[in-house]
Amino acid sequence: MTRAALLAAVLAAGCEGTVGTVQLELTTAPGSTVMEPVQRLKLRLTNPPQEDVATRGSDGGFDLTLSFAADGDVGTLIVEGYDDADSLIATGVSPPFTLGPTDARVVIYVAAPLSVAPAPVTLGPPRSGIAGVAMPYGALLAGGRDAAGVPSDSIVIYNIYDHTLAGGLPMPIKRAGFAIGAATNGLVYLIGGTGVDGNPVATLESFNTTVSPAGAWRTISEQPSFARAGEIAVPIGPDRFLVSGTPPGELAGGELRPRTELATLPAAGASIIARDGVRTALFVGEAGVIRFRSETFDTLATPGRARASVAAVPATGKLVIVGGGPPGAPSRDIVVIDPATGTAEPHANALVTARHGPAVAGTDRYLVIAGGTDAADVPVATAEIFDATTLAPVATVPVAARAGALAFTLPNGQVLIAGGAPATDLIELFTPAPAE
Repeated sequence: MTRAALLAAVLAAGCEGTVGTVQLELTTAPGSTVMEPVQRLKLRLTNPPQEDVATRGSDGGFDLTLSFAADGDVGTLIVEGYDDADSLIATGVSPPFTLGPTDARVVIYVAAPLSVAPAPVTLGPPRSGIAGVAMPYGALLAGGRDAAGVPSDSIVIYNIYDHTLAGGLPMPIKRAGFAIGAATNGLVYLIGGTGVDGNPVATLESFNTTVSPAGAWRTISEQPSFARAGEIAVPIGPDRFLVSGTPPGELAGGELRPRTELATLPAAGASIIARDGVRTALFVGEAGVIRFRSETFDTLATPGRARASVAAVPATGKLVIVGGGPPGAPSRDIVVIDPATGTAEPHANALVTARHGPAVAGTDRYLVIAGGTDAADVPVATAEIFDATTLAPVATVPVAARAGALAFTLPNGQVLIAGGAPATDLIELFTPAPAE
């Protein structure tokens, strides 16, 4: 692990004598040598804009200092490492943080730009079938099956501010392959999954992430009609989710009830707040593409696909359908759906490798499509990176070969990839190129 320290004297405006210090550390993938050829390190603050550049000292480190008014601005730190030829070979970015008159510590993960590499920490015992959800400070990962197929009671949070895993209180019920949804108030809901007896779990539970030191569990209710596995929960409001399966469900304020407008919802879906301000959800299965918008379900004209993946693209306010198709014949297509109009924009053969069920996540700049399975149902060992706005291909990079993995957009523009099969403890991070 490579580390560098940043000492920044922060003078608070209007608060004479008040100072704060931001300690910056750099971390890398275990065993990475990405920082070894770096001879010049640039550190940029986005707000207020400023930068400092240092060359490697005789002690092997870099001496960098930024000073700024502690007036509550929210900024990010961007690190850029250059070699002897002045080529950019390493980069990283912090999540947004408030510049105030307090001491803080920020750890930035550094890797080659446009790469996918292991995170500094691992999930623990190798598992498949984990569930996960993005959080304002990283991602929550829970449950799954160990190598012997036994469901787990583990729940952890990957903290993007220091790239560590924080363990929560064990889940009251060991389960794998369950639906999970995070509300804006810090509650995380667990629905269904497979228990240790091999049967679907009927218990609805919530985990309160705001309770120190390791969260708090609450059993909400028994829901026999929602005992199901392999389904998803898609947000449609601050504390509202649509639950896939038969019958479809709506979870609102901790109350789970069936939606009777349609018989079933497929377990591939995502939602986004469209450019007109209306949150819209999209579900894709072999039978069709179903949209939920303004409290109404409708079926779009776009053909459905089995084993496709669906993701939101914040850069455009749209949704994408990636890969999928019949057994033995996955698609190379990406279809962009305008959530407001329901119109489709097909990008035929956009993928280099046809895939069933890849892990997909969109950021403000990129669309990351990782893993999945090929026509022979073998896990794919590459990720394809696209420009999020134009869908122009940017790079194809190696990743761990896995099927059914999860991908989450992080607050700093990275993408976290975890879970999938075969059972693994590996967490990977996509690192974007530095923004101008």
